[in-house]
Amino acid sequence: MDEDVLFRSLTGRATADEESAVRTWREAAREHEGRYRELSRLLRMSAQADTVRRGRTAAPTAVALIEASERKTGDSVAPGPRVGTRIWFPWLVGAAAATLAAAVAWKVRGVKPLPVEFRVSEFVTGPGETATVGLTDGTVVRLAERSKLKLLGATGGREVALQGRAYFAVAKNKHMPFRIQTSAGDVAVLGTRFDLQAENEDLRLLVVEGEVRLSAGGGKAEVRAGEMGRLIKGTPVPVVRVPDVGSLIDWKGNFLAFQDTPLEEVAREIERQFKVRIAIRDARLAKRTITGWFADWSQAEIMEAVCGVANARCETDSTHIVMRAR
Repeated sequence: MDEDVLFRSLTGRATADEESAVRTWREAAREHEGRYRELSRLLRMSAQADTVRRGRTAAPTAVALIEASERKTGDSVAPGPRVGTRIWFPWLVGAAAATLAAAVAWKVRGVKPLPVEFRVSEFVTGPGETATVGLTDGTVVRLAERSKLKLLGATGGREVALQGRAYFAVAKNKHMPFRIQTSAGDVAVLGTRFDLQAENEDLRLLVVEGEVRLSAGGGKAEVRAGEMGRLIKGTPVPVVRVPDVGSLIDWKGNFLAFQDTPLEEVAREIERQFKVRIAIRDARLAKRTITGWFADWSQAEIMEAVCGVANARCETDSTHIVMRAR
């Protein structure tokens, strides 16, 4: 059974013929029914997290759609774990206007998260919506409103097309660049974090960490951390230094993403996000790397996760946090 059809059935968007096909498939074998319930649980977890921000006139939420489905099947799901040295939450968020996917993974260097296996190839947001998308290679994308992200080819999740705006935290892979196609030009990186906006023939790039290569026609540009690059009608505009990149990407809201990022840099971004002070009392601890993302988590939840993954002892009050190696 095509999993896209199963997804539409679970979120109330299948046609009558598709619903009939799903019922027949479920009744044909016990393992089919097990797979259906497994996907229902996965979707239910996503609904509890619900990374899509909706306006007053939004369509029914994933929670409502999936709970209705579960009332038919008598299914339910227990809450998952929250913190540890390796944690994986797969989830999908469904809505009438968008098909969205998300995944959370935290790791210390050398421990790899499990892949997301639910096959969805296009992610769309409407007015007033944002979404967090976890790709199979470990890359995480925060999609802005009125934007579309499409997976391309069979490159292990390393090639996408973007319309609109998105924040990328690209998983590192020195053997396979991550490529983004837009109407204004293309982007290639090995692993880094950046904000990308593409409208018609105008592309703007803000790099938070690492280095990004822009190309269009015969023009190319290299943009490094703390810099902004642009392509206008295929022509690179001179790269400029930006005093505070973070202030230009506040649209992503309460969202943090890291890819093998040193703990000292993780701390600086948490400080900026939550207006707190973080002191790391051990130089070796400061160099430990964190990979993971947090969409709409509180400061306390994020610090609990980071301290656990970094194997750090953390003391905190409302404005000050001290981190020490265990």
